[in-house]
Amino acid sequence: MSYLRQHRLYVHPTLAVTPDGVPLGVLDAWLWTRDRETFGEDKRHWPIEAKESMRWLEGFERCAERAATLSNTRWVYVADRECDIHEFMLRAQGHPQVDWLIRAAQDRKLTEGDTLWNRLAGAPVRGEVTFTLPARPHQPSRLVVLTVRAERVTLHPKGGDPVSVTALRAREETPLRKPWSFIP
Repeated sequence: MSYLRQHRLYVHPTLAVTPDGVPLGVLDAWLWTRDRETFGEDKRHWPIEAKESMRWLEGFERCAERAATLSNTRWVYVADRECDIHEFMLRAQGHPQVDWLIRAAQDRKLTEGDTLWNRLAGAPVRGEVTFTLPARPHQPSRLVVLTVRAERVTLHPKGGDPVSVTALRAREETPLRKPWSFIP
């Protein structure tokens, strides 16, 4: 079925939860439908305000607004790969009262000339995280040990302002799995 024939309302909620995972409520909900006129267009040249990606920035802004009124609360904005957006990182640095953690999607260029993935592969080991991965259909539960590496880096996109972040890599060394890299 063609996406153009589908009429959908999309919702992107920003949820507040406790460190134990208890939901506190919805801080923000970004709602939209896709425009048939611009469907399939190359939107890379569009300003961030005109893109669906803006939902990540607005959700973060709602957290920053709340954090300003609740200074005794630690705020951490957690986002998936879709939020690996340079504009998000630039704006988020302007709100030091909110920490952020993004699952990286891109092997970004660093100021020093190398790339994020290469740098993290050689970064110092900061520790290990062990947990049991629950069973899934046709796969039993199993013990997972992730090696965590971290290093302070400066991301420098072509034509963009540099952004300094602490980058983390969590990787299951045995059996070898694809690493998850984060930009907090």
